[in-house]
Amino acid sequence: MTEVRLASVLLGVIILWICEPVPVPVGGLGVAAVVILGVAPASAAVAPFGSTTIFTFIGALILAQAMLNTASRNGSLLPCSPSRAWPGPPIA
Repeated sequence: MTEVRLASVLLGVIILWICEPVPVPVGGLGVAAVVILGVAPASAAVAPFGSTTIFTFIGALILAQAMLNTASRNGSLLPCSPSRAWPGPPIA
């Protein structure tokens, strides 16, 4: 019976991801649904998210988003950016 519940949660999350009726991060609530439906205990459901590899990817994505939201996206923070390599009008 737990296999059927797990499959239904997985199918629901896949439908949410494909159709996008709600923002994509809401699909992450599938982990909570697995715990609430009794498919797996909370410690087992969230154990894969405790991996150092996952935290490395999360950190890299946070840094990338921070770079997109700051002046570094146009290269102004880089020491050899095109605008500093030769005199002339700034590159937009």
